[in-house]
Amino acid sequence: SSVPDMDSDGGDEILIGSEYTNGSSPEEGAAYLFLSATLAADPITTAASADYTFTGHASAYDYFGYVVASGDANADGINDILIGTPLDDTSGTDAGAAYFYDGAELLALPPGTIDMTVPAYGLAIFTGTNPGDNFCASATFYDYDGDGDDDLAIGAPYDSTSYTDAGAVNI
Repeated sequence: SSVPDMDSDGGDEILIGSEYTNGSSPEEGAAYLFLSATLAADPITTAASADYTFTGHASAYDYFGYVVASGDANADGINDILIGTPLDDTSGTDAGAAYFYDGAELLALPPGTIDMTVPAYGLAIFTGTNPGDNFCASATFYDYDGDGDDDLAIGAPYDSTSYTDAGAVNI
């Protein structure tokens, strides 16, 4: 996913989700943020050279990074990022979760690996309501209410709040 210039250097960043990445568990997933300066220095690169590597729960088959999105949700002029893991089991088997990171807080950190399960540095974690919801199987930032600020829409295709597996979009 292209991330409009987060660090004010005139170049766009790239956020890549890699839901099948094997860490301590199979297919737990990861996501990688490459700043434009890194890409300009070496346009053919690997995950190891990412400025920021995001990891989620070390749970098998959570698919952290299945969804990546960016937008300026808090209207501070710096894009924020969202990383989805639709099979996260925090609030029930395959309920799903979304990890939102404030862009300004992120850029204040030194580059490296960031554990998205540690609530710090501008991190907010949203979870699905019921087992099997697959919360954050899709997500996007857009100004839905016309106030000039990006809003966040998160899909849960199997949400059963209304009817069995009817699905829901949370804004």
